Amino acid sequence: MNNFEKWKASMTVEHADKINKSMAHNAGDIENYQPIPTTENELAVWRKADNMNMVSNIFYVSDCDNCPVDESEEGCPASDDCYDDFEVWATATADD
Repeated sequence: MNNFEKWKASMTVEHADKINKSMAHNAGDIENYQPIPTTENELAVWRKADNMNMVSNIFYVSDCDNCPVDESEEGCPASDDCYDDFEVWATATADD
């Protein structure tokens, strides 16, 4: 299981709602933006979906408050190459 899959598995309705509220002013910057579901049944389906590209774009245009990587972690996407760094973090596993 990679970092992104672990993060999605730990997603709660409350965290999804916080991310969606944070994105309210940035959603127009993301092509085909879809909010993260905020009901447990829809969130369960979302966790299984191939949605890394959409999520990485959320963190690219959003602030760091909702990023799944702590700023002190290696692979923090807070840089000019945020999207690329997010992809590296997301696809890595604890063994990488």
